[in-house]
Amino acid sequence: MSDQDMSSNSSVSLGIALLVVGAFFFLFAGGIKTSAFAGKGDPGPRAIPVTLSIVLMLGGMLEIRAYAKRGRGPKEEERRGKVWLQPGNKKVVVFTTMLLVYLITIPFAFYASTFVFAALAVWYLGARWWAALLVSAAIVTVVWVLFVRLFLVPLPNLLDTLNFY
Repeated sequence: MSDQDMSSNSSVSLGIALLVVGAFFFLFAGGIKTSAFAGKGDPGPRAIPVTLSIVLMLGGMLEIRAYAKRGRGPKEEERRGKVWLQPGNKKVVVFTTMLLVYLITIPFAFYASTFVFAALAVWYLGARWWAALLVSAAIVTVVWVLFVRLFLVPLPNLLDTLNFY
């Protein structure tokens, strides 16, 4: 099988995988119970899982559509060997590692780990370090305003995780 066929198959596989995972989470998000104490304006605990599952399914459909639109011919980047999601690609390994470390550190220091992960990710994608820091600060601020202030949802921190009060 040629490299072209492999990249085409992986594109379709990615689209199908996103559709399946999105549909899985969408179906099971319906079983999440709404709190009796929630107000009428509260989106409830289902809002984020349903929204993210819809985003995953849309991403899968867009990936399949992009594959169908470009046909089976290789793109210019593929001809030059610059396909981002190749097995063994350094960026994929680095991002996967960063994501795993981020997921492990969230329960202990949500704000700090989110800031560091976002800053490293934005910087690694090519932004200047000061822009990465600004974007990360904006992300953490928006998350804090949305969840802590607007929805009154406490986010995890080290003291809560260790049960120190």
